Amino acid sequence: MSIKTYKIESILGGISPTYYANSPGQFKASFGIDPNVFKVGKISGAIFPIKPTEFSGAVLDGTPKWILTNPKNALIYAYCHNGDIVSYSNVLASETLVGTATSGAGNGAVYYNNYLYFATPTNVSRYGPLDNSPALVNTVWTGATLGSQTALSDTAYPATSPNHPMHVHSDDFLYFGDVLPNGQGAIHAIRTSKVTNEGDTNNGSAYNVLDLPFGYKPIAIQSLGEDLAILAVSGGSDTIIYQGESALFLWDTFSPSFYRKIPIPTSIATAMKNVNGVLHIFHGSVAISGGFKISTYSGGTQIQPLQDMPVGVPPSQGAVEVIGNRLYFAGTSVYNSATAALYARGYTDGALPSNALHCVGQISSAASGRKIEAIKAVQQSQSSMPKVIVGWGDHTNNAANNGIDFQSTTSAPGSSLTAQFDTEVFLVGEPFYIKKVRVNLGAAVGAVGFISVTAYFDDGSLSTEIGVINQANYPNSDINMVLRPNDAQGQHNFYLNFQFNGEATSTTPIVLPITIEIETKAD
Repeated sequence: MSIKTYKIESILGGISPTYYANSPGQFKASFGIDPNVFKVGKISGAIFPIKPTEFSGAVLDGTPKWILTNPKNALIYAYCHNGDIVSYSNVLASETLVGTATSGAGNGAVYYNNYLYFATPTNVSRYGPLDNSPALVNTVWTGATLGSQTALSDTAYPATSPNHPMHVHSDDFLYFGDVLPNGQGAIHAIRTSKVTNEGDTNNGSAYNVLDLPFGYKPIAIQSLGEDLAILAVSGGSDTIIYQGESALFLWDTFSPSFYRKIPIPTSIATAMKNVNGVLHIFHGSVAISGGFKISTYSGGTQIQPLQDMPVGVPPSQGAVEVIGNRLYFAGTSVYNSATAALYARGYTDGALPSNALHCVGQISSAASGRKIEAIKAVQQSQSSMPKVIVGWGDHTNNAANNGIDFQSTTSAPGSSLTAQFDTEVFLVGEPFYIKKVRVNLGAAVGAVGFISVTAYFDDGSLSTEIGVINQANYPNSDINMVLRPNDAQGQHNFYLNFQFNGEATSTTPIVLPITIEIETKAD
């Protein structure tokens, strides 16, 4: 027999892409754990559980597809699948129905030049001027407001993606996608100037400023330097068999056509985000079990693979966001493929690993079938660091089935699922038992909070609860404790699972290292 000690000294490497082999700081899995939480002005690096709190109410009876902020007022706006436009104050309160875009279905939305623009199946609505008695005006695209343009086409898109994505480019045009009646993909443009209020007057808006090849549907638009990047798919909306292809098109915004087409190696592509000059493209399967991929493009004729997500479908364009060097996106929990989850890649501080993947949040509803459709970084008054709010739902017109949450370290868990963390899989290679586990906390557990610790042995085939950290077991406000299990035995490997339960006022992080002592048994 011999004593072996294992230490978990960092989780900054993120979720490991492999089961047995890990790079330093990597671990098996997590759900609602974010080491990027700040402590005294610095990233904590701790195992910090995140609790979602819903701030939307009865007015929000549709699924948010887009969440918008703007530089003209301190309000946050949600554009929903049923056309409703709902606003909230800067402290995430004062829920107000601004209006309903005519026949709107959350087809596309963006802030541009003192107005919020909302694409509908065949038209465009706008709300503004935001700095002077704003009002919602519908059908501005086909009406005189923007030059009496040709109506849009309500083309069915795969994976329930919005069919008129919008983007404001550096040339001061708002570009948005469409499919022409003949089946050819197209980009339209809106440009406005000031007469009485900023942005109130048409100044060169135009229908079909760029043609894409026949059959291609523009699904996301981003800037890449002075060029416009358009992500498009060419297949239909069937979710059983999908035989189209997806591609990235680059256009300089003044030539008569795009100058480059870069193939995407999957049929489905759903979203794209520019992260510090590099396009991040989300593509993959329409089935949750198929998973999806993140690839990058910064030049040349090929995209580069970056990240494989083992489960879930790729997020829609409204469900990707960037804060500093960190990319946030919607996904699915590896613990339960029916559970919506918020992921982040990298950290807000560029000095930390840019390839680290974490499952940093969840939604306040534990019901199945609800998906994260919109996320947005907002500056909340209680923090100097922008926080991500999450819009979710199931596309039914029912306030109970839809919501918007903020992700917090100081809020009640509501009906959300339990945040949890799995260590890496430790390979022992001979029969053993766990003698003790030393855990350090960032604060004493609350009166109704507890952390349950479970050991999983031999590829998870057996499990034993080895301790519960709560006030009953540690009544002296302990932040350093040792768990001594009675019967925790395995044959060749193990990992520990930590579940964070029921904090009423503040969540309790685990501060590293975690030290695990085992004793091997004679063969």
